[in-house]
Amino acid sequence: MLDLIRRQLSHLRWQIVTSQLLAIGVVIIFLMLLTRTIFISIIPTGIEPLLANLTQSAGPEEIQQAQNDLMVTFRNVVIFSILVAAVGASIIGWGVSLVLSRLILNPLQRLSSSSRRIVEGRYDERITPPLTVELAEVANQFNMMAESLETVEKNRISLIGNVSHELRTPLTSLQGYVEGLQDGLFPGDEETWAIMGMELSRLKRLVADLQDLSRVEGGSVQLKLQDFPVLPLVEQVHSQLQAKFVTKKIAFYADGSDSGIEVYADRDRTYQILINLLGNALRHTPDNGAITIYVDYDIDDQIAISIIDDGEGIPAESIPYLFERFYRVDPSRSRQSGGSGIGLSISRQLARLMNGELKAESEGPGEGSTFTLLLPSA
Repeated sequence: MLDLIRRQLSHLRWQIVTSQLLAIGVVIIFLMLLTRTIFISIIPTGIEPLLANLTQSAGPEEIQQAQNDLMVTFRNVVIFSILVAAVGASIIGWGVSLVLSRLILNPLQRLSSSSRRIVEGRYDERITPPLTVELAEVANQFNMMAESLETVEKNRISLIGNVSHELRTPLTSLQGYVEGLQDGLFPGDEETWAIMGMELSRLKRLVADLQDLSRVEGGSVQLKLQDFPVLPLVEQVHSQLQAKFVTKKIAFYADGSDSGIEVYADRDRTYQILINLLGNALRHTPDNGAITIYVDYDIDDQIAISIIDDGEGIPAESIPYLFERFYRVDPSRSRQSGGSGIGLSISRQLARLMNGELKAESEGPGEGSTFTLLLPSA
């Protein structure tokens, strides 16, 4: 934005110089036309009688007097003509300069006023692009900046509301159990303490996820980029979640177009992303279903790691919002299953920090889904 403003101000400087030259040119032309008009209309009226007297003069003294009168009259007419033309040209030049300066300065004044309003927190402020090409481009960039700030502010407000809501749920549950124990409504047995422990664990996971998201979005995550094979890491992730596969009787398949495919990324962070994606696939795949991870080469020297399930699927209208913080396709069900709603946000940010990307596809509800992690090839 600053580079654009500097570039456009340089163009604007030349535009101001051109405008001044134009105003000067208008003044000169008007001065010449007005002077010519005065000469044509006034000089004959004042000089013709003197010329007639000169031709009718008999003696040398009369001729000399007529010549003197002629010169004085001519001089006075010229001075009068120049004064009148100068005053008129000055008025015209002032008017032209005023119009041109308004065309240039008014958009800048609107830009300054809008900037002050944005500083005051009015992020919905926009300015109408002026006719000047250079200033119109600055105005468009300003509107884009204001729109971005407005989006950031909305996300901040939304984040505060979502965090408050997510924290309120386990805290309300814990408060209910504590008050019930105090009033003797709940027995202080292992089952009660186990439920309270689950709520505390859920609260702890949420806080930990928020800390991870803050570090990732703030760019404070330390990455150890290296070359490593993908399929062995996929098998390690499967081993970590194997008990859940067995419990739900879900088949698991892992394959690739080349068994030796390697990526250049952070191994631990890639493991974290795959754990999250495979955990989500397990959560939304029914019993006796199947999950496949396929590794293949992609365009632009990237490796595509696709997690494919035959589970619940994702509605088309939900796909653009999947990676937003706290977004849930089915809020009540996701909350019961313990998801915080920010795992996918963390995963996408980690992928981008490693010069990769994370995408989601689905044919719709009941058609399963595919999450594709793109990472640079080794």
